[in-house]
Amino acid sequence: SNNQSAAKKLTFEPPRNIRKISSSKGSDGHTLAVTTEGEMFSWGDGDYGKLGHGNSATQKYPKLIQGPLLGKIVICVSAGYRHSASVTSDGELYTWGEGDFGRLGHSDSRSRNLPSLVKDISSVGQVACG
Repeated sequence: SNNQSAAKKLTFEPPRNIRKISSSKGSDGHTLAVTTEGEMFSWGDGDYGKLGHGNSATQKYPKLIQGPLLGKIVICVSAGYRHSASVTSDGELYTWGEGDFGRLGHSDSRSRNLPSLVKDISSVGQVACG
């Protein structure tokens, strides 16, 4: 790992205002950020697909998460140990990353590298990953 030894200012291109940030506390670390417009970015360790970019690559700088969330307004995010989750303004819950033991809520143990709608729950207001 190439840990950063000093604080470094992150830039978003084009510039955006960030409303919420969630960073994982375990694994090799990843971070999710939501803009005031409801866009979601991720960066850090990409193992298990937890960044939501369709692969397991490490992302050194903030990258917009697209896929199923493109055009959705994200209001809440949480970065878990090996997985991630978000809630949209219409109450939809999306999860991705390592799916062991059914932790993603999709009635299986498959991992996902793109945000996937949790179909068995609706009208979600917030989410927290452990």
